[in-house]
Amino acid sequence: MEYVYDCLDNPRIPVITAQKSARVAWTETINNYRGARIHLRPTNMLLGFATGAAAKVFAKGKWKDFLSNTRVLKSIINLNVPKNKEGIYDYFFRGGSLRLATLGSITSVKS
Repeated sequence: MEYVYDCLDNPRIPVITAQKSARVAWTETINNYRGARIHLRPTNMLLGFATGAAAKVFAKGKWKDFLSNTRVLKSIINLNVPKNKEGIYDYFFRGGSLRLATLGSITSVKS
């Protein structure tokens, strides 16, 4: 997977495609890359899902588990956000944010 990370960090490679089997830890690979970007080179990010249910499953399952098990991210995500303002679709950190969006409708992708 090191080669995949090198490609993800290379601005000269605009599109990455890969043939993979069903269980090669692709989600974990992308979460690790996303976590490194949040920690080392923060920026605004949009993660699109086909349905709201898929975004909710990802947020409550894989992403929440990833954040709670990554000490450095747990300490910087939603640091100054009051607990009553935290949501499962928006995450804030110094220098950027991550939004989980449903891309089934163009109205949910407005800037």
